[in-house]
Amino acid sequence: MNKNLHASRETSQPSNLIDLAIQIQQIAAPTFAEGARGESVRGLFVKENLKDVSIDSIGNVFARLPGKQKKARPLIISAHLDTVFPASINLQVALRQEEGKVVAPGIGDNSLGVAALFGILWFLRERKTELTHDVWFVANVGEEGLGDLRGMRGVVERFDSHVIGYLVLEGLALGHVYHRGVGVHRYKISAKAAGGHAWSDYGQPSAIHELAALTSK
Repeated sequence: MNKNLHASRETSQPSNLIDLAIQIQQIAAPTFAEGARGESVRGLFVKENLKDVSIDSIGNVFARLPGKQKKARPLIISAHLDTVFPASINLQVALRQEEGKVVAPGIGDNSLGVAALFGILWFLRERKTELTHDVWFVANVGEEGLGDLRGMRGVVERFDSHVIGYLVLEGLALGHVYHRGVGVHRYKISAKAAGGHAWSDYGQPSAIHELAALTSK
């Protein structure tokens, strides 16, 4: 599916948030190769003076905004780093000012979501909001395709159910709240058939044909 995405410039942080989303989008981050983008986000967390900034063994980036009560359950706010686009894709940004849009590969999924981690932080600080609990900001890996949600699985393994909740940010879903989990089942299917070679096995069923027939069903 083509994910050349459009992000509206009409936000509460029209310059900072969108500029940050573009900055993040300019760093290639295909699934399993999110390292450079993760390091960039780690540096941004450090500049924001957040606590306990770290990157785990699979590439998830963590940072903590302290609350007043040390033993209170934290809120986890996450956004995935990876994009469906390969490292070879042209990441050039097109600004359509007449439409109020920014157009670029992966700008909405999920560069805008990652930028929104900082948007929430800025919102809390501007209003001098005092929290009783910690807020953990997490930029996780492996959300797309064969990543099989491995980053978020690692986040949940770390915090388990000892949290207020998990808030997941998706750039294409800003303005919408989904309050029920979507189940995911992945299957690996192998097929073996009598045919295969187009010449020597001519006329015999091919495993490719069998798999194609299966997917069409």
